[in-house]
Amino acid sequence: MRQWLVTPPPAKTPLSDVVSAIGWIPLPSLVTAPLALFARGALRERAPLDEAVCKSHSLVISPGPKGTSWLVAAQEAPVCRAFAVADLASREARIAASVSLTARDLDATREALRSLLREPHTAEELRAKLPTEALRSLGDVGKRNGAPTLAALVLKQLWASGEVWRVPPASRADDPTSRWQIDPHPRSTPSAADAVGFVAARWLGAFAPAPLKSFAAAFGLATGRAKSALESIGAYEVSVEGIDEACWVPKDFAVHAERVELPPRLLPVRDPLMDVHLSSLANPIVARAVTTRAHGVGATLLVNGEAHGAWAYDEGGRKVHLRWVSSGISAETARAAELEASKLSAFVASELGALPLHTVVVPRASAVSELGMGV
Repeated sequence: MRQWLVTPPPAKTPLSDVVSAIGWIPLPSLVTAPLALFARGALRERAPLDEAVCKSHSLVISPGPKGTSWLVAAQEAPVCRAFAVADLASREARIAASVSLTARDLDATREALRSLLREPHTAEELRAKLPTEALRSLGDVGKRNGAPTLAALVLKQLWASGEVWRVPPASRADDPTSRWQIDPHPRSTPSAADAVGFVAARWLGAFAPAPLKSFAAAFGLATGRAKSALESIGAYEVSVEGIDEACWVPKDFAVHAERVELPPRLLPVRDPLMDVHLSSLANPIVARAVTTRAHGVGATLLVNGEAHGAWAYDEGGRKVHLRWVSSGISAETARAAELEASKLSAFVASELGALPLHTVVVPRASAVSELGMGV
C-alpha cells in the first residue's frame, strides 16, 4: 500500500513525492521510471514526467548506490550521491588493485574533463576531444566496475561529487542522449555516514517490514552501521510469517487487520519493490525465472501480492505478453492480469514507443551505458 500498488496516489500528488515515497527508482533502463509510475497509477501519459525531468527539474537522474543511476526528487539527490561516492570508492580500489593507476593520471584526466565541460558535451564528443591518455582502457576489471576507461572513472567521480551534472534532456525524460557539463551551481554531497540517518527513515517508509540485511545491502552498509541507523530513528523488530529473519519497521508502523484486495500489477525491470523484496514476494522457482544475469530482477507479473511470472513487450505486435511461471491460477485472475497487460500495451504504444530491456528479446547491453564512458 505504501508503494501505491493497491490504490493510486491522491490526485495532483507531485511525481517527486511519489518517487520519494517508493524509495527512488533505479534506472537500468530509462523506461523503468514511466513503467514503475504507470503501475502505481501515478502516470497515464508521459507529459507530467517529461515536465518534472526536463522543465521544472523537480526530478533528476542521479548517481547512487549499487553503481546505478536513479530517478530521485531533486532535494534528495545529494543524499543519493553520497552513496554513489562510497560505492565508487570501493570500485576504484578494485580497479587500482589490478591496473596501474596514479594520482597524476587521475588529476590530468580530471583537469582535461573540467576544461571541456565548461560547455555541454555528449560522451561521443568527449571521446573525440580528450587526450589519448584519458581514454586509456582500464581492462576487464574496469568494465566489471562500470568504468571501462580512465575518463569514465573520473567523470563518475565528478558527477558523484556534484561538480558535474547530467544536463536534463530538452523534451523527453527517456531521451538516451546524455550531455555533461560543469554544474553552474555545484551541489554539496554529504558523507555516507551523514546521509544514512535520513535515508533510513525514507527507506523504511517505502519497504518495511524488511530484514536488516536488505537495508544494509541496498546502500552498501556494514550490518552494525545499518542497525545503528535504524535504532536511531526508533525502528524496531517484528516477526513476519513466511520470513525466517526478524524484520524492521518504523516506530509508527501499523498492521492492516482487514483483508485488502491486491490487483495484478506489471512491474518493470528493477522495480523499487522487487529490487528489495524479491525473496519475500516470489518462491525460488519464480525468483530464478524473473531474474536476469545482467540487470537483476526483470519485468515481473505481480498477482495477489506475489510474483507469479514475467512479461515482455512485442514491439512488432505492440502488445505485452505474460509468461506465467506459477500453476493453479484461476481463470478470473488470469483475465484480470490480461486486462492489466492490455492497459500497459496501450500506454507503451501511445506514450513510449520502445522498451529497452523489456522486449521479447532482451538486449545484453545496458540502455544507460553511454558509448563506452560507462555512465
